[in-house]
Order: sequence, then C-alpha cells, then structure tokens
Amino acid sequence: MRILDYSPIPFDGGKLSLQERLKGIASFGFSWIADMKSQERVIENLGRLLDNSFTMLRNVPLPEGDETIPLILMGPQGIVVIYNSPLRGIYRASGDSWEIMDSRLRNFKATRPNLITRTLMLTRAFNNFLNQKGYAIETDGVLIFTDPGIHVNTTRSDVRVILMDAIERFGARLAQERPVMDVEDVRSIIHSLEVAMQPKEEPEAEPKVVPHQQVAQNVDDKFTQAILPLQKKVNFSRRQWILLGAFVVMDVLVLVIILLFVVLTT
Repeated sequence: MRILDYSPIPFDGGKLSLQERLKGIASFGFSWIADMKSQERVIENLGRLLDNSFTMLRNVPLPEGDETIPLILMGPQGIVVIYNSPLRGIYRASGDSWEIMDSRLRNFKATRPNLITRTLMLTRAFNNFLNQKGYAIETDGVLIFTDPGIHVNTTRSDVRVILMDAIERFGARLAQERPVMDVEDVRSIIHSLEVAMQPKEEPEAEPKVVPHQQVAQNVDDKFTQAILPLQKKVNFSRRQWILLGAFVVMDVLVLVIILLFVVLTT
C-alpha cells in the first residue's frame, strides 16, 4: 500500500523534536500525538493486506474548507474516508447519535464531539469534491478505533464502526470486493486533489501612493519633460542634467546674495 502524507507536521513514527511537538499541540490540540499514533496503527494493519494498487492519503486538507480528513483509502475497489480515534471506554452508536456510558448513572448520554456526524460530514464533503470534478464515484465513511480498551454498541449506525481487532478483516474484505475503477482513475483523482490543494495566487495589489510621494513624482516627471528637448541635442545622462541644474541654482543663489549685499550696503 502506497502512503501519501500531507501532514503539515510529518509525524514519522513520533520521532519529533521538542519544537515540533509543541507546534503540533499548539496547532491541533493535546490529543494530536495520540491521534497521529492512531493513524499509524490503521496504516500498519491495512498495509499488511493491501498491495500497491491501494493508496492511503494521510491528513488531507479539504479544498475550500477548514477541515482535514485524517485518512482516505483509494484503490480499484473504491474510496473509503476513514476517521480514526484513540478513544477508550463504552459507547453506543445508533443512527447518527453518539453516546457514552455514564459510569455513575450506568446509562448512556450524548457526548461531543459526535464522531458519527463528523465522519458523515467529512465523507459528504469529499463526495462533493469528487462530483464537482466530474467523478461519479460514491465514497464510504468508516469510523475506526485503535485502542483495544473501547467497546461500542452499534445499532444501525449511519457509518461503519470498526474496532482494533477488526481492522485486518476490513482490509481483507475490501481487497476481495469487485473493482469499480482502475489504477488510472485513482491517479487522476489524486492529481485533481493535489492541484486543488495548491495555494491560489492572489493578484498583486496596486502600490499605495502617499501624497508627498505623488508630489515628488509629479515634479520629477515635469523636470524630465522640461529637459527632454535639450537632451535630444546634448547627449547628457539624466544624472548629469540634475547636477547641471543644481550648479545653475547655486549660481543664481550666489548672484541674489551679492545683489542683496550691494543694495543693503549702499
């Protein structure tokens, strides 16, 4: 099974520097390390059964959205959106409801986040992306738990719920299903996804002109227009014309000072 990792901070089996750990926790919360380890357990278990006709995409940012899909499995047998979790405890999944066992009252109560609706939302969002790109392929949503210390009572859940000891059975059944697309379809979808993930180039904003800069520009333009006829006759550079103009101004100032001195002293 091929792995394509789009994680902003590659986990690499947990071989992280202190800076990377702090950055990951600051960006994704305190559960980030446990979530990434959970992903790797899913990948490791499925990798034992699926060949290179399957590709696992890891931490895929949804185009035009703020959500990230933890895992997307693509192969000839179809596409599966996987939401993984390292949770433990006793839960119940029924329809789109997600409940936890209250250890004190010994009954179930709704809890957040609702992992059923979250898996459904990510699956539908990816389906919409495929439809927009012209792919008539429906994806399945699967919720996988990787801690053996969890138990889930499932009653007609809106998504398939798989526990740790059933991951390999899920992979084996998937590999035996009837193909619905070929390898080129998988490559085409991945290419479309990667193109959509590229940051869009924004047009460069027009530079703001400060009023005094505009005045200086106008003066400069008028000076250039004034010397243009002379410049055609005398092959001076613009710098030379500026120096010549400065000397002329200085000469005029000296003459004015001399005249004032003569007038005031007579």
